[in-house]
Amino acid sequence: MVRSAVRRFAVQVLVTVLAVSGVAVGTAAPAAAQTWPVEGEQSPSAFDCDHLYYSNFRSGMQFRADAAGDAEIQNTVISKRAGSGLPDYWSTNMALGKDPDSGRPAAFYSSYTSANRTLYKHVSGTDQVTDQIAAGETRQLPAGVNWGGLAADPNTGVLFGAQNGGAPKLFGMNLSTGATTVWTRGSNLTPVPSDDPVFRGGSLVPDLFVDDEGGAYYGISYGGSTYVYRLDPATGTTTRAVEVTGPGSGNGFNNYGMAYFHGSIYLGYYGGALYKVDPRTGTSTLVPGGNAQDNQVGRITSESGGSWPITDLASCSIAPNLTSKLVVRKTASEQTAKPGDTVRYTVTVANEGDAPAPAAQLSDDLSAVLDDATYNNDAATTTGGTPTPTQPAYDGRKLTWTGAIAPGDTVTMTYSVTVGKPPGGDKSWPTS
Repeated sequence: MVRSAVRRFAVQVLVTVLAVSGVAVGTAAPAAAQTWPVEGEQSPSAFDCDHLYYSNFRSGMQFRADAAGDAEIQNTVISKRAGSGLPDYWSTNMALGKDPDSGRPAAFYSSYTSANRTLYKHVSGTDQVTDQIAAGETRQLPAGVNWGGLAADPNTGVLFGAQNGGAPKLFGMNLSTGATTVWTRGSNLTPVPSDDPVFRGGSLVPDLFVDDEGGAYYGISYGGSTYVYRLDPATGTTTRAVEVTGPGSGNGFNNYGMAYFHGSIYLGYYGGALYKVDPRTGTSTLVPGGNAQDNQVGRITSESGGSWPITDLASCSIAPNLTSKLVVRKTASEQTAKPGDTVRYTVTVANEGDAPAPAAQLSDDLSAVLDDATYNNDAATTTGGTPTPTQPAYDGRKLTWTGAIAPGDTVTMTYSVTVGKPPGGDKSWPTS
C-alpha cells in the first residue's frame, strides 16, 4: 500500500511591462546645474534597498531593520543639509529608487510648496543633492500634484506622485525623459467596478508604492477607514487592493507616509508613529518603541520636523500585484493506492480579487510522485468547463500552466498518474 504525504506547489504572477496611458503633460526641463552639500550617518552617505526610509520636510532618514528584517522605530540620517542653498521644506516628499544615470540607489525629494516644483536627487555614496535628475537635465513636477508623496519604480524608472488629499489625482514621470502623465478622478482615472463608493466618495491619502507589474498604490480615506488602491498606468483604471483595519486605519489622511517593505505595507503617521499592515488581511499594528523623532540614533540627528516629524515613507521594495488574490487548492482521488491503480489530481486556482491576473503561472512539481508512479500525459486546464486558450506544458518533472484569470474565475487543472508494479520509490506520494 502506498501512503499519502504533503507536497508544496507554487503560483506565481509573472512580471509584465506595461505602457503608460493617460494625459501627457510635460517632457524634460532645461538643464540648470546645481548641487548642494548634505551629510548622513555614514561618510559619504550610503543607503540601500534593504531598509525603510522616511522624511520630515527638512531631512531624509533610514529606519533600522530588526533581526527578522522588518522595520523598527530606531533611525539614522541619510540626507541632512550641510550648507546653504537648499530651500526649507525641500525634502517633504521622498522616494527610493535607482539613479537614471548610474543605476545606483537614489533618494528623490520634493517640496510641498506650490512655488517649488523641483525634483531633487541624492545618490548613495555621495554627500551632495542635485537637481540634475538624468543626463544633466532637471525635472519639474506637475503643478498641483507635487506635494502629496512620491514613489519610484526601480524596474521601470517611473516616478509616481499624488496630490495632497482631496479627490484622487496622481502622476507618473519617466525619470530619464521627463515624459509625464496625470490621472484624475472624474476624468481618466476610472474605478473597477465603476460604482465603487469608496473611490467615488473618498479622499486621497498622500503617498504611494509600486508593484512588479508596473502598478502604483495609493490610499483613500472613507468613512473613518483607510483603503489601499492600485493604479494600472496602462489603462488608467484603479482597483481596491486592501482594506486596512486596526489602529492605523483611522488616521486616514494623516498617514502622510505609505510604503511597501519586507512583505508588509507601512503607514507613517504625521505625528511620528509607524504602523505595519499585513497586505493579505489588512490588519495593522503599531511598530513598538514610540515615535520616529524620539528614536534617532547615531552621530548626527536630523533637522527638526516640527509638527510633522513624518511627511513621507519610502522604500525600493516592490510589491506583488495585491489585487490579484489567487487561491490554490489541490486534491487527489485516492488517499491510498495499490500497484497499478490510477490516481487523479485536481488543482484549482481561483482569482478572489477585484482585478484580473493577466499572466498567472501555476507550477506543479511531480518529483515526489514519479519515483512510485508514471505520469499519464493527460493534463488539461478548463475554466467553467471550457478548455483554456493555453494548456499545461510538461518538462519531464513539472507541469506548468500560464494564462489570464479574470476576477471571480477559477482555472482547474487535472491530470493522473499510475502507480508502478511494484512502486520503485519511497511508496509515498503527495495528495495536496
